[in-house]
Amino acid sequence: PGVIPRRTWLIRAEGGERESSVDELRESLLPAGWRRFHDDESGLPYFYNESDGQTAWEIPRWCATCGVPRPPRSKHCATCDNCVDRFDHHCPWVGTCIGRRNYRSFVGFLLATSALAALVDAATIAALVRGAQRRKSSVSGPKLAYEWIFNQPLDAALALYTTFLLASLLALLAYHLRLVALGETTNERVKGHWDDKEKDHDRGCCLNYWTLCTERTPPSRLPNLTALMYPPPPRHHSDSSRPSRPTRADTDYDTDVDHSHDLHAASFSSSAPTPR
Repeated sequence: PGVIPRRTWLIRAEGGERESSVDELRESLLPAGWRRFHDDESGLPYFYNESDGQTAWEIPRWCATCGVPRPPRSKHCATCDNCVDRFDHHCPWVGTCIGRRNYRSFVGFLLATSALAALVDAATIAALVRGAQRRKSSVSGPKLAYEWIFNQPLDAALALYTTFLLASLLALLAYHLRLVALGETTNERVKGHWDDKEKDHDRGCCLNYWTLCTERTPPSRLPNLTALMYPPPPRHHSDSSRPSRPTRADTDYDTDVDHSHDLHAASFSSSAPTPR
């Protein structure tokens, strides 16, 4: 989605050592001149700027959890516990945040699922209509719905479910298409971030749609976390003093002779008791 790497990840990727103390680690994640304190009543952290003596609940344009400067339109997701560039929302249905790198894929996902729901809904309604035609039913209106429920309960339940699902998907798709036209994210729209403010990134409705379809996905900024957590095993250097393994020609036994009966006899003799 566009996760912004934490400062501790970058330190480990560069081969640095972890801080020995939790307090030292928290202080190292703050910008210069800022210190962290906790409110006695609520227990919430607040920050003190030593340069001007001002206190604040949040450091402007800085994430105190990740220890990195916060880019414009980014936000720290409380569910993923990561800063996400151009944060839109955390989607529980796909199990990840929706941000700068996957927003276009999310809109495409809504389009595909809406088309699939419409196809299934149309097929189930057609099955209900064909069933009524086979029965040569002459009822209409609410009575026809009752007839569908009693004669085709599975088709009726599926049609009702897909109709509700299709309406929900279309509403969500229309909402996000409107956000694209306005040049806003879900987080910004809910919080009213751009109320009475000029949006420098807004290029108009048509150009916003064009940007959504043609904008290149930026590369991920995450370091190789797999290599940090699971480093490769050390390679064993060849020892010149170790003798080479024997070749097949160096064997002193005949490979064409079956020695299984010798091994069986040896195992039998070793297991037999010793006579007195």
